[in-house]
Amino acid sequence: MSRSVICVWSAFLALVAAPAAVPVLAGEAGDGGEKKEASTLGEALAGGEAHGKFYWRYESVDDAAKPKKGRASTLRSTLSFRTLPYRSVSLFVEFEDVTDVGLSDKHFNGGWGSLANGATDYATIADPALTQVNQAYLAFGTGGTRLLAGRQEILFDNVRFVGNVGWRQNHQSFDGARLISDLIPRTKLNVVWLRNVNRINGQRVDMNSILANAAIRLSEGHALTVYLYNLDYDDLLALSTRTIGARYTGGIALGETSRLAWDLELAD
Repeated sequence: MSRSVICVWSAFLALVAAPAAVPVLAGEAGDGGEKKEASTLGEALAGGEAHGKFYWRYESVDDAAKPKKGRASTLRSTLSFRTLPYRSVSLFVEFEDVTDVGLSDKHFNGGWGSLANGATDYATIADPALTQVNQAYLAFGTGGTRLLAGRQEILFDNVRFVGNVGWRQNHQSFDGARLISDLIPRTKLNVVWLRNVNRINGQRVDMNSILANAAIRLSEGHALTVYLYNLDYDDLLALSTRTIGARYTGGIALGETSRLAWDLELAD
């Protein structure tokens, strides 16, 4: 199979400017710095930030198993809004739209159910056209501990086991609750409970899963991460897995401007 991809980020568009509010990337939910606390609910809404992003992607695929080459031109548009915290509670909402731009019948889009375009004789490019709420969660707490409840993207480490599949146009998100804490010295702890996953093909899959990830800073430039990911699907039992692993990142200086870095990981 051969594949070529062209991607273009449009200019970042800030729809509402609030100097006191520091934007946080969607994939970094709950990891931003402290923001000004609003004194009223109205101030929390008025002082929030809205952002729009546009991402155009062209991909072509030759697949020996399909009689026709796939070609897709798609535009991902997002509109998000984050309030200022009020009584230690803030809201984040992100709407997402994926639209075909001229080549909707030249690839099989891999969509789930009614989202599939039916072009099964073409190679698969799994970017179905859809409009949905990609993220919507409440964040509770301040300082070293926060709880995020609702729909959210979650990215751990190199996203080998848990991520948003960000190279596809419809990002993967999860419905559940996530506790983030750095109260343990030199450690950032994430504990997550998931009720379902919203996959890139538009399918919602129910689960009852627990994720735990602890990143420990050993010294300057050296860190150890240990994790347990118990993915327990309600119906798709064949997809259920339990992964235990550890990841060590570090390096040594090679002169004033160079550094030899390594990344070692073992999981079962």
